Amino acid sequence: VLFRSVGVGNSRESDYVSNGWSLNTVSDFNQKNTTLLLGVAGTEDKIRVFYQPTRARKHANDLIAGVTQLLSPQTSVTANLSWGRQTGYLADPYKVVEKGVEVIPGVVLPLTYAENRPGERDKWTLFVSTNRAFPGARAAAEASYRFYHDTYGTNAHTIDTAWFQRVGEKLIFRPGFRFYDQTAASFYRYRLDGTNLVPTVGAPRPQGPFYSSDYRLSAMQTFTYGAKLIWHGPAGLEFDAAFERYDMRGTDRITPQSAYARANITTLGVKYAW
Repeated sequence: VLFRSVGVGNSRESDYVSNGWSLNTVSDFNQKNTTLLLGVAGTEDKIRVFYQPTRARKHANDLIAGVTQLLSPQTSVTANLSWGRQTGYLADPYKVVEKGVEVIPGVVLPLTYAENRPGERDKWTLFVSTNRAFPGARAAAEASYRFYHDTYGTNAHTIDTAWFQRVGEKLIFRPGFRFYDQTAASFYRYRLDGTNLVPTVGAPRPQGPFYSSDYRLSAMQTFTYGAKLIWHGPAGLEFDAAFERYDMRGTDRITPQSAYARANITTLGVKYAW
């Protein structure tokens, strides 16, 4: 059996316009014990940058291939491999780097410059997960691992776990934990002081040198943990409420910890199926 899904999207902000599309196919075989996933997607973005008279452009294309295998009535495993490529304006127009510049002998001013990132980026992601049901406990467990690598020089690992516990006939309690760890991009610098990099004003320069002080490109770890309640109501209605704690911390011992976010996240949701 072959199912096809096609998607299109458009997102607009005062300084950003994004158009996207996607195509996915899911094929079941081996008496529906094996499912093969194939997908392709693309986006074309236009960014308003203050020093350019026309909008800058960014293009992205992504491919994914994966398989889900039912090992038993209680256990399944999934493995996905994806690749993506971005080209064009990949910098953040609101991010700057700082360097002390001697304007006159003995007088140094901390001047800021727009960051300069490479004009292309390839990324690869390997994702594996397992789901296991425990009928005697009226529960199920889900665990996954994701490895990410890109041509910025970043390697990242993600571990995600969740436990689904049925309480009564309609209520599910789901505690969960997520851990994320990444290395810094090769051109990340908290500041340019002490380096031989010479920043310049103006549009990104594809020939380099490259530099960014965006903390999202630094070496860091994040921890997300919390719980969610899911209640199955009448006539296809489903309600959920969740509380999560999100902690981010730098690991390079250079970037101040104040640059990293911490948050308490509360969500309420309702879903209707027909």
